[in-house]
Amino acid sequence: MRANNYTPALIKIYTKEGWIATEQSLVAVEKDKQKVIAWGNEAEKYIDDKEILVINPFKQGVIEDFIVASVFMTNFIRKYGKKQMFKRQKIVFSLLTEYSEIQKKALTETVYGGVVEVKISDDRSVFDEPDILKQFFEKNDCNLLIDITQDDPCRYVQERAEELRAYAAKNGVEMDITIK
Repeated sequence: MRANNYTPALIKIYTKEGWIATEQSLVAVEKDKQKVIAWGNEAEKYIDDKEILVINPFKQGVIEDFIVASVFMTNFIRKYGKKQMFKRQKIVFSLLTEYSEIQKKALTETVYGGVVEVKISDDRSVFDEPDILKQFFEKNDCNLLIDITQDDPCRYVQERAEELRAYAAKNGVEMDITIK
């Protein structure tokens, strides 16, 4: 069961070598035990399960649920971060959405355990070419670049259209909605 009714942000992770993964900002929690059972793309398969609550901690790319965002980021970094003994992660967040100073501080605080330094960047040019990305890593002395994008507007419109179709059908109304 979906806890909130909006499309998850896409969280992309890069290293000096380039893009390595994209995950949806979803966390699946067992209702009875309040136990996290899945996160990212894996959590999406639980959306129709009535015993599982699927939470999206980001709305339009901005943190809406700090605790769930912390769970998501911790798991995300644990999975994709370099596993080097005695070396802590240095992370840069790239934000498409404008963040207030309070929102930036909240974002940096979602990342803990094994992370020594977190920076925020609004430089979108780093994604244009591999050489620019490598220079960015050298300049910022970081291991990971995490890109938080806004909800995909096309996917959002398609999902709302499907919900509208289902609602209309439930009420005996036939609708034809075409999305290109």
